[in-house]
Amino acid sequence: MKHAEYKAQVEYYDFGSSSECYCNSHFLELETLAPISVIAPHATIAHVEKWDLYKDIDYPGDETQVQMLGEKLGLE
Repeated sequence: MKHAEYKAQVEYYDFGSSSECYCNSHFLELETLAPISVIAPHATIAHVEKWDLYKDIDYPGDETQVQMLGEKLGLE
């Protein structure tokens, strides 16, 4: 599970997306995006992702199983 802060009051690139997913037959990519911002020279900024790993999770075969897994793990 991957988490990143979302700020509803600011703008994001790519039509307002705070996350993007790309997949093909070889891999799946899920990336989080930071809000649009200007970073002054020599300044720093952080975009923090939090990852949670769960063990003993079976691959869900359909949307019903995905929903049941989300409920089991207490996810929204």
